[in-house]
Amino acid sequence: MPVKSNAVSFMPEDPPSAEKLRDLLHRLHGFQPRPDQVEAIKTLAIDQRDLILIARTGWGKSMIFQSVPALRTGGIALLIMPLNLLEEDQAASIKKISGCVPCILNSKSNNAHVRQRIMNGEFTHILLGPEIALSDKFAELLRHREFHQRLVLVAIDELHVVQQWGGDWRKHYSRIGVLRHRIDKRVPWFGTSATLDPTMLQDVIQLAGFQDEVEVMKTTIDRPDISLSIRRIEHSIASFHDLSFLLDEAVTAPGQVSMSQIPKTIVYMDSIAQIEAAEFQMIEWLVRLGSQRALASAAIQAYHSQLADFDKRRISEDFCRPDRGQGGPAIHRIILATDAMGMGIDNPDIRRVIQWKQPSSMCTLFQRAGRAARGSGYMGDFLWLVDSWCFEPMENQADASRRAKLERVRRAQLDPGLRELINTRGCIRKCALNFFGESMTDCQRPGPLACCTGCSQVDILPRPRKQEQQLRKSKVPNWARLRARTDLIQWRKTRAAQLFHASFFQDEDAHEALMPTHLLDNLARDGYHIHTINDLRDRIGGSGFGWRDLEGRSSRPSGQLGLPRGSTSEPLQLLVQLKQETRDKPFNSSMQTGHSVRIEVSHRLRQVKKGKKGR
Repeated sequence: MPVKSNAVSFMPEDPPSAEKLRDLLHRLHGFQPRPDQVEAIKTLAIDQRDLILIARTGWGKSMIFQSVPALRTGGIALLIMPLNLLEEDQAASIKKISGCVPCILNSKSNNAHVRQRIMNGEFTHILLGPEIALSDKFAELLRHREFHQRLVLVAIDELHVVQQWGGDWRKHYSRIGVLRHRIDKRVPWFGTSATLDPTMLQDVIQLAGFQDEVEVMKTTIDRPDISLSIRRIEHSIASFHDLSFLLDEAVTAPGQVSMSQIPKTIVYMDSIAQIEAAEFQMIEWLVRLGSQRALASAAIQAYHSQLADFDKRRISEDFCRPDRGQGGPAIHRIILATDAMGMGIDNPDIRRVIQWKQPSSMCTLFQRAGRAARGSGYMGDFLWLVDSWCFEPMENQADASRRAKLERVRRAQLDPGLRELINTRGCIRKCALNFFGESMTDCQRPGPLACCTGCSQVDILPRPRKQEQQLRKSKVPNWARLRARTDLIQWRKTRAAQLFHASFFQDEDAHEALMPTHLLDNLARDGYHIHTINDLRDRIGGSGFGWRDLEGRSSRPSGQLGLPRGSTSEPLQLLVQLKQETRDKPFNSSMQTGHSVRIEVSHRLRQVKKGKKGR
């Protein structure tokens, strides 16, 4: 049966005054709407004119398309959403509004029964993607006379994706204008976005089918609560070393790591392959810093379109949990993501947003930057790490080489707004606002140190350490690594002789069967940070050979290796003994200490070689 009329709804022939509309919205949502919100709703619900709203993140754009069908007696709105998770979040918000019943129409729910319920007027908000909105089955629904009469709004959330995604990826976005011809002209169209530059605005007006006389309501996109930085990528792209500074806060002491100390961070990348490579590298850095691998893997997460919806929901729900709230801080601290993360997701306490390399446009860049510091009272940082070829050379650095010519060609192909922003010598914020057709007043501008690197002339976020200094605090000193390796070699030789004396193994084969050399080297390298059996399990958990079961029960079939119970803890005893003996020694030993260690290591190696020859 149709949804009952809302207590605050009205008929189009008896529209309320502006003051009455404000009171109705107050009753509907439980808070007093701002004058510009009331004006936007009046344009759509009473004047029935097309509207495009360009407003910064957190302005309350969703309230507009949530309210219109609730205010119109028997009203229904089509809400075209770019992501399934965004549909779910919006549906949850709409359910909280009195008299509103949302319906998510996707590949799982798009069946004859649900479409019949939509025709019967059982829902007030239909949330769907452009693919279903343009399908033949949905076209049949649009031809249904009663449904057509109830339709009061078509809203396109995240309007910029019409132009950005409407090419090769989601072509239906570029055909949304076709939908306009299937719907009565009296139904207003509404589009929302946080960033639309003048050129993109004209593109989406044409592509999405807005009327030529569409009203454009624009607020400032400036975010004085976010500091802006642009930095050249200084190290190898494949190493991702320019991201290593993101883990600095995790180290509380040499070999001790606290994940909760890492500020919530999103790193935006446009390649899933790069996201997964960076995730692997950052997890390895945390392990080398002293973290257990499981904790490191939880702290660093990849988020992109190829993830299952369940995993996306799991990650976003944890990451959106406020660090200051009940239940403790979020487990996930750094998200390496495409635009799938952040779009429409209300996360109040993201402290840092990093853009890795060049996005497609200025709109994309500032959409991503705006995901920082969404909550009241928070300050955020945005850092754009840029390929070196994007920077114009100084006048005295002119280069006529073939490489320089290729770089000039690549720079010419950059989005003009991006190219200008990268090479601006002054205020980054002012340059960006000029691009979007805004001016920066004194009251909007934060202090020079908080504004941008162009104003402060210093780094707002720290730079990564030099690669030869990377993770120096966590590295095992060279003399300790050699000592650990020597002790482990001796243990391996002795234990292999005991276990395999009656087998067909050659000496070297027996050694490798007991502990492969690559694992021995890894343990020697990380041994200074192995404190417990669990630490040892973490270091060897993926190596796949028999003694990885540290309770002494081999993971191979019974009798294949036959290690005695407790034998696996002996490497740990060697490493712990080394730690106790060297606890008070400095990481960078003096020349005298280094000389004595070299003598000791040489002596031990001679003992190992002598023992091997004597057998």
